[in-house]
Amino acid sequence: MDIENMKVSDLKAYLQSRGAPYSGTKAVLLKRVRSLADSEKIVNRDESSSVDFAECPTEAVGEGSNEEEKDSSPHVAMEDNESIQADVICSAEVDEGNEEKILVAPVSPKTEPPDLATYKRKSSDIISPVMRKKIKGPPMQKTPVMILNEVKPGLQYTLVGSSGFAHKPMFTMEINYEGQKYSGSGSSKKQAKQNAATTLLRSMVQFKQPDHIAPFMQNTLISNIDFTADDPPEINVSEQISDREKPLVQSPSCKTVPVGKNPVMLLNEKCPGLQFECVAETGSKQSKVFTMQVTVNGNPYQGFGKNKKQGKVGAALKALRTEYNILLPMSPDHEAVPSSESEGAVGDFPIYSGDLPDLVLSLIKQKFSLLTDNETSEYATHKVLAGVVMTRSNDPHVNEGEVISLATGTKCVNGEYISNQGSALFDCHAEIVSLRGLRRYLYEQLMACAKGENTIFMACEGGGYRVKPDVFFHLYINTSPCGDARIFSPHESSGEDLHPDRKSRSLLRTKIECGEGTIPIEDRVHLPERGRGNVQQTWDAIISGERLLTMSCSDKLAKYNVLGMQGSLLSIFIEPLYLSSIILGSLYHAKHLDRGVYRRAKEAIEAVTKEGATTGLQFPYKVHRPMLAAVSNPVRRQARKAPTFCLHWTCGEEQASVINCGTGRTIKDGNSSSLCKLEMMRMFLKTSQMVNVSKRIPIIEDLNKMNYAQLKDLAKDHKDVKYILMTGFHKIGCGSWVGKPPEVDNFYS
Repeated sequence: MDIENMKVSDLKAYLQSRGAPYSGTKAVLLKRVRSLADSEKIVNRDESSSVDFAECPTEAVGEGSNEEEKDSSPHVAMEDNESIQADVICSAEVDEGNEEKILVAPVSPKTEPPDLATYKRKSSDIISPVMRKKIKGPPMQKTPVMILNEVKPGLQYTLVGSSGFAHKPMFTMEINYEGQKYSGSGSSKKQAKQNAATTLLRSMVQFKQPDHIAPFMQNTLISNIDFTADDPPEINVSEQISDREKPLVQSPSCKTVPVGKNPVMLLNEKCPGLQFECVAETGSKQSKVFTMQVTVNGNPYQGFGKNKKQGKVGAALKALRTEYNILLPMSPDHEAVPSSESEGAVGDFPIYSGDLPDLVLSLIKQKFSLLTDNETSEYATHKVLAGVVMTRSNDPHVNEGEVISLATGTKCVNGEYISNQGSALFDCHAEIVSLRGLRRYLYEQLMACAKGENTIFMACEGGGYRVKPDVFFHLYINTSPCGDARIFSPHESSGEDLHPDRKSRSLLRTKIECGEGTIPIEDRVHLPERGRGNVQQTWDAIISGERLLTMSCSDKLAKYNVLGMQGSLLSIFIEPLYLSSIILGSLYHAKHLDRGVYRRAKEAIEAVTKEGATTGLQFPYKVHRPMLAAVSNPVRRQARKAPTFCLHWTCGEEQASVINCGTGRTIKDGNSSSLCKLEMMRMFLKTSQMVNVSKRIPIIEDLNKMNYAQLKDLAKDHKDVKYILMTGFHKIGCGSWVGKPPEVDNFYS
């Protein structure tokens, strides 16, 4: 055997076959192989010379032996070679016949020489992959199919149906047991079998090992069952829930609320074989919106989503709510908050928002898709989409509505382009622009009313107009409004505000110029504005580089819920107009939204009236809370850069206008927007000149000779209520309202 030319693998195999350590470098392995080879040579040599290693007489090594015999003895060889000593054990024993016996034997592979360090093994050599034992873990939990096979072996599972698309099918498996059929659905046949087995296990009353079936029975506990009856009552497993899982928001007609099931799965259980189809696909390649439709009992239901799965969930939720009176439970953070005018609304108890949120969302999405060529236009990109929808009923199951205005945008005008002619649109946030579109629509309705047409207005006894009682306006925003209503963590909220006294709560905030987000107001850097209860910026400071501050959308909505959506000029003609609901598409938190748009305004008014400064708000002004609700299938957050343009449309316009947020003017030709202050002033003057238009406030002055600020001062009631609100904000610690420089309103038509 040529040891020196052996490969490492051969050396390891040689050592492993003899039970010796086989790890280490090639030099170490060679040394071990040489030692073993020398040991084997000695053994073979002694066997060939007829020397019995197991029992050797003393004459072989006695005094009569010559020097050659002594040199050839094993003892002499072992003394000359220490490496051989590591593999051979020699011992001498003297028996009763004074006969010495020499025992020489190779080292056992399982034993180690006690006093030699040549083959001492390291821990890494001893524990080899073969010798290492596997660590035992906890026992595997039994699946429903395993448990059912132990109780009732031999049951057959039958595939009774499949639905869905090829890339995402839905299978239904069935078990026939004692004449009863138990089914279960799942995205795979294996999952469907598990669900079918779970359904059968839940129906069993007696079970030898209740601890095994307990996890599958937690949602099926019902009371008042007569177990002594010959025919036990049937238990509809999918409709039984425990008390702790009862819905938090529920309509009077809602009988059962399943928990822990996907809406699509639940709908397929109620009506197997349904087919979802994609009826529309809008948007660019990077931001598509899919419209999925399912037909149940001849009625079509549609859902929207960034993917088909999300759209199917939205359609299934609508079908479950309408066809089967099923509402999925929601956390306290997502409960609907009633309007202050709702009948029977007490405190903050939730109400049933019904189909209204989804209807408003559907109408807004359809109109936006129409205006942007199926969302393929270069101006279809948006981060925030808002709109105002008018309905003729406030019933939760309303199914008709009309889009009044629509807008996108998230930025404000650059301070360098601030206008003192009223031709720039300062605030290009979608919800604020859409509300300005509502004001334009109100002007058009007033002028139509003067012509004798059927409009949304009815005359008041003391002069002026009010909106008819069957007209309701709903504001939709695809996310929570910036400012106080959005200062929360969406994944750490628990319904109850654990830190109501946190300094960041309820503060008035301003938008960042040329950016997104808001910051709290610093009163010390601004000057009080005479007669308005707020502080103001200065024109020359903004022109020289100071940031132009604009109040947040949450702050403006809180103001509108006291002063009305119509603004100061329109309040000369009509009574305050309040929103019926605010509907969010995402980032909805009932407590924070309620505080941001209503509660702090209420506390501000109460703080002023308690001090005796006023007896309260003069009729018809009030502190109004619209219904706050979210769509059934919230829109997912998308991290992307916000566009620098604002798209807006108002009812009656043929096409949408696109505004450069930095300049506040149209992108196409740089003209002023139809929603800017100058255009609103012109519409006011045009309306006031119509003889048949009645006014709430008698006006003697020549309006054409007055500037915009002087016209706003004519609405004295509106101005007084605004002063009370601004003063109240400061008193309760929210900060001071920051107004624009007075020069921005000193312009003429």
